[in-house]
Formats: sequence, C-alpha cells, structure tokens
Amino acid sequence: MKRLRELDFIRVVSMFAVIMIHVSSGFVLAESRAAVFGMNAAFLLNQLSRFAVPMFVMLSGIVLNMQKYGGCKAFITKRLKSVVIPYILWSLFYFAANRGFSPAAMFSGGFMRELARGLLTGGFASHLYFIVVIVQLYILFPAIRKLLLRYESQTLIVSFALSFYFIMAINLRSYGIKLLPSGIAGYAWLLAPTWLFYFVLGMSANEKRLNAAFEFGKKNLWALAVVFLIFALVFPLTGKIFGSYELSIKPEIIFYTCLVFAMLSGVARLLPEFKAIAALSKVSQTVYFLHVYVLIVLRRVNFFSHGISRMLILFLCVSAISIGIALTASAAQNMFKKAPVKSNVQ
Repeated sequence: MKRLRELDFIRVVSMFAVIMIHVSSGFVLAESRAAVFGMNAAFLLNQLSRFAVPMFVMLSGIVLNMQKYGGCKAFITKRLKSVVIPYILWSLFYFAANRGFSPAAMFSGGFMRELARGLLTGGFASHLYFIVVIVQLYILFPAIRKLLLRYESQTLIVSFALSFYFIMAINLRSYGIKLLPSGIAGYAWLLAPTWLFYFVLGMSANEKRLNAAFEFGKKNLWALAVVFLIFALVFPLTGKIFGSYELSIKPEIIFYTCLVFAMLSGVARLLPEFKAIAALSKVSQTVYFLHVYVLIVLRRVNFFSHGISRMLILFLCVSAISIGIALTASAAQNMFKKAPVKSNVQ
C-alpha cells in the first residue's frame, strides 16, 4: 500500500491529541486566572483533543480498505500479529505495573478472573479499551466490506443511525433516560456499534475520494479554520454546561472529527514532505501503548502536580520520552531484521 503523507500527518496529530487528553485530565478542574467561561487552558485543550479516538477509528477503516484484501483468514492472521498480540503483551505489562510488578500481588486469589476481565474490557489502563473496540471492528470488517461493495449508501446510513443511537444512549443515561438494556448500557462505550460509523466512513474513502478530500481541505482551509475557531469555543462550552467533558462519545464529535480531518488534510497538503512525520506515524501504535505508563511515572514527581504551565511541560516530557523509546525500539527491531543469519553449512 502506498503511504499517503496526509494520513501520516493526521495520525501524528491524533497521537499527540491522545497524549494531551490523558495529560490534561488531571488539570481540567484546576483553578486558573486565565479562564474562559470557567474553562482553564487544560479544559480547553482536553476538549479540543477529543477528536483523536474517533479519528483513529476512521483511519483504521481507511488503511484497511486501501490494503490488499487476501481473504478472511489472511486478514485475521495479520491483525492478530499486528494488533492483538501487542495488546495482550501491553495489557499484561499494565496488569503487572498496577501491582507494583510484585509476583505476590499479581498472582493473588482470583487473578485469573481479573486478568480475563481486564483483557476483554481493556481495563488495565485508561486507553486500552480502544484496542478492544478495534478488534470488534476487525471481526466485522469482511462483512462490512461486502455490504459497502453492494449497498454503499445504505450501509453508511445504517451505520450512522446505529452509532448515533448508541451515542445518544450513552449521553442520555446520565439523565435517567434508558435507550439500551441495562446489561448493555454500562458497556456501550466499549461496543462496536458506538464507533461503527467512523469505521465505515473510513472504509468508504478510496484513494480517489481521499485525494478529493485533501484538495477540498487545501482549497477551503481558511473557511475550515474559521469554523474550527467557532467550534473551539462552542464544543468545550457544551461539555462544561452538560458535564460531558470526560466523554469522547458525543453527537457533536461526529461533525468535529470530520471538520478536523478536512482541516488537517489541507494543512498537510500545504506543508512540504517531512521524513520525521512518516517516522512518527510508523511508531504511533507503540507510543499509544506506552505513553500512559510514562505519564503514571512522571505524575509521581511533585513538580508536575499543579500548574497549567507544568502541565504543558509534562505533556512535552511524556511525548518526548514515549517517542524516544518507540523510535529506539523500532530502530533496534530493524537492525535485528537486517542482521545476517550465520550458517553452519560449510
């Protein structure tokens, strides 16, 4: 598959946005002299970064659809190696880290049940749920692919209706309005229907449509920037008013994600090609898995415990350390692959 630098750019920006969500989460309600309608800088940055998770789901759909499909078995095998196995290993790492890497704490009574539940829900760290969602969408991919080939418009409409219904159910639940059975409602944020539209929308974007979207973003960048600035105030304000600021699952995020995609596409088209962007894009998955642990460790340092300026320093430190480790690991892996294999045959 040919790499599109626009997608690399969007992926890298989304990677930093995910880091910002987690770094700023501990500062969103901190008192600050510089606040807009009671929203400090951490609150605003946290809300404006909320496009990241839906964007990654959309990017997953785009990339899968552009890759050569070699049948269901080959597809599942490849995803198992590239996503599921790393997820299991990182889950075990966080499982151990949460217990101080103590064997006694790790293998205490009922640990198998806890381990199984954590793997199924991504419960060992705040960001692992995303992989659980993606795996569900991978399972559905072959069927969605067939539906899009035969009934593209209908598939998009149905996926939007289903996702919108689940999103509304999640948001209205806090008001006592039940749109889903109680057994499902508590896990709706983790279920594929909630995120389905982003994935299907990504899958519907072939190379021709992507290039059209990139050109649209480039030609209308100033107009998109104006809309973004308006939304940059309205969107966080709705989170403040309705108390939904902790959610990346809200009806307005559907529009916001598409807006950010178009705007970043335009920016990417105007920028020259940077090798660093492609390199960061390639290690974005490792950074995603790693950054929460780096954040946990740095939060123990008293320097980062308060102050918006120190939050920004914390963001830079978490980003730099996570990226540094990811790039080092990637370089070591490449060296290992290129290392000549010695033969004992004379």
